Amino acid sequence: HQLADGMTVQIRMVNLLLETRGSACCQGEATRAPPVASITMHNFLLYTTNENWEVVNLKEAREFSSNKKYIYVFKKLEWESLSFDLLPHPDMFTDATLGRSQEGANLRDEDGEKRVLFGAERLIEGISGEAFITVQRTELNSPFALEVQLHVTEAVCPGLSEPGLRAFLRFKTGLHVCLNRGNVDFKAQKRSTEAARHSIVSIVVDHIFLCIKDSGMSLA
Repeated sequence: HQLADGMTVQIRMVNLLLETRGSACCQGEATRAPPVASITMHNFLLYTTNENWEVVNLKEAREFSSNKKYIYVFKKLEWESLSFDLLPHPDMFTDATLGRSQEGANLRDEDGEKRVLFGAERLIEGISGEAFITVQRTELNSPFALEVQLHVTEAVCPGLSEPGLRAFLRFKTGLHVCLNRGNVDFKAQKRSTEAARHSIVSIVVDHIFLCIKDSGMSLA
């Protein structure tokens, strides 16, 4: 909502690093910091459309909001290629963590499964897609609601290993911890909750191609 209506944004490459900071550490075990997500997008394009997702001038785009209680802004986002990598958390390479491993610390999970060192792994390889964004504002031009519809025709996972799958689950856990952290100001948390009631995000993936590296890996 910080971009002016009618503005077109085109970026050749966008790289985002997402660090959740949620972690688990038990006495005598190595710290289980979730990995960092690296998201790379190529040929990022964002532009304003009308309600039918057609490119028009700003005057025509605003006709939909005429004689309505709210102001509606429609935007379309396209990207040519998106890759999603999981990288080891920097804390995994601290002297304290490495020291515990060298001293023969317990490297098994609660279920007895031996923990394997996670290096880095590409979870999603070069997918193209588009997103349809609807912004609803009050008559005073304040953001009120948001709807995002993401559509991906084909998602490819080049090779998922068991350590990579465990790292991905830790990343999801860390993300959940961040979204539900208790150290947020109560008033700010209340405003976020109220905003979430007016926000909808949907993701549609037509085809998913998954390759598993480890021949002995079982999803059961």
